[in-house]
Amino acid sequence: MEKGMIFSLDAMIATAILLLSLMLIFLSFNSFAQNQIQNTKESDKELFALALSEAIVKNRNEKEPWKGAIYFDSEKQRTEQNVIDAVLLSKISETDFGDYLLSGIYERSSNEIQYFFNKQKNNCLVVERFVVVKEILERKTILGVVVCEE
Repeated sequence: MEKGMIFSLDAMIATAILLLSLMLIFLSFNSFAQNQIQNTKESDKELFALALSEAIVKNRNEKEPWKGAIYFDSEKQRTEQNVIDAVLLSKISETDFGDYLLSGIYERSSNEIQYFFNKQKNNCLVVERFVVVKEILERKTILGVVVCEE
C-alpha cells in the first residue's frame, strides 16, 4: 500500500507542476497577444493620421476641406502640392471618422502655435508636416494634424 501511495503522490505532484507550467505558458501567450493588439491599434491610428495629413496636403476639395486644402493657382490652372490655401484650412472643423476623430489642426511657427480648431479628447496622436501656407503672402510653417480615438 505504501508504494501505491507514494506513486500516486508523485503523479499528483507531477501533474500539478505540469498544469502550473501550462498555465504560466498560456498567461505568457495571453500577455503577448494583448500587447500585439494594443500595438496594432496604435499602428492603425498612426496610419490613419498620416493618411489624413497626406490628403490635406496633397489634395483639394472645396466642399469638404479635410479631404484636401491645397492651393489652386489660377494662372497656371493647377494645384500646388504642399502649398496650403489658408481659406480652406480655416474651414476644416472637427470631423468624426468612426473609430477616430480629427480633433485639431494647428500651425506652428518658430515661437507660437496657432490652432484653427482644438477639441482634443483622449488618446490623441499628432502628425506634423512642413508646408507653405498661402494667404496674401506665403509663409513656411509646420502644420499639425491631431487625431484622437473616439
